[in-house]
Amino acid sequence: MRIPTFTFMLLLMLAPMAQAAQQPPNIIYIMSDELGYFEPGFMGGQHIQTPHLDRMAAEGIRFTNLFAGSSVCAPTRCCFLTGKHSGHTSVRSNGGGTPMRAEEETIASILKPLGYATGGFGKWGCGGRDSTGVPEIHGFDVFYGYYDQVHAHSYYPPYLIRNSEEVALPGNVGTSGEKYSHYEIYNAAVK
Repeated sequence: MRIPTFTFMLLLMLAPMAQAAQQPPNIIYIMSDELGYFEPGFMGGQHIQTPHLDRMAAEGIRFTNLFAGSSVCAPTRCCFLTGKHSGHTSVRSNGGGTPMRAEEETIASILKPLGYATGGFGKWGCGGRDSTGVPEIHGFDVFYGYYDQVHAHSYYPPYLIRNSEEVALPGNVGTSGEKYSHYEIYNAAVK
């Protein structure tokens, strides 16, 4: 009788250590405007080469049964981040007038207390600088990119945003320049 009790107690003591040793899964959400469902290679697309996405899709879990929260980008992003129907979010158009409410929970604000490092890269669309909708208020450790879709219309903007601060991109003027925004954002994301 003592051996089974000892074994049970040993397992009981070791279980939390084994559980702590397990790493939580990496979670990467990719939201791309204007990307057709069957365009990436892992969905059968032939015109756009997506080898890195194909590998991630093969090694991870794909959620393919979903719908966009809106027909335009900003409200869709707000729905995506909050998990709410567009009728229950504050961002309902691309006009940029109403930011995400400060009290809105996002996937980042839920994951951060669980030990996840959280980051957003690219186009935000849920509130501009000095508003309640900036990523840093909503659980993101780092954000780098464009706060709004108007700024995102230029591939060579004069600046990008890192955690509410402008990061100058010298040499960028209008539709040309030295710093292609997508490369800058990609490089920040993979750090």
